[in-house]
Amino acid sequence: MIPVLFAPQERQKAIALMASATFISFPIGPIVGGYLLDNFWWGSVFLINVPVVAMALIAVAFLLPESRSQQRPRLDVLGVIWSSAGLAALTYGCIRAGENGWTNPGALATIAAGVVLLVILVAWERGVGRRGGRR
Repeated sequence: MIPVLFAPQERQKAIALMASATFISFPIGPIVGGYLLDNFWWGSVFLINVPVVAMALIAVAFLLPESRSQQRPRLDVLGVIWSSAGLAALTYGCIRAGENGWTNPGALATIAAGVVLLVILVAWERGVGRRGGRR
């Protein structure tokens, strides 16, 4: 986004400003979240983001110029399926291991299946890249 919005001579300033805002937000987020949890309903920590996201969407719609590439790759459906299934299996396996112990065969099998699916994903994505980015 920064190369589209800023001229080359202004990019360093834009990156510095973005990094500064990120750096400041790290301590402010937990402080504001703690205040909201102490003084309001617990869901307020999620609802506080609604106006921020609304303003960001409006700003993007009106201020961000179009920057679409001439060569757009197709959606990698198999990559989405393998990454989703692998991460879901890995996560569920860790949850099962936390409940039933890390030596539980079912938990270990689920974790192993997740790892295998993620290895397949990496192999698939490397192959797609060698074929010239066609998807």
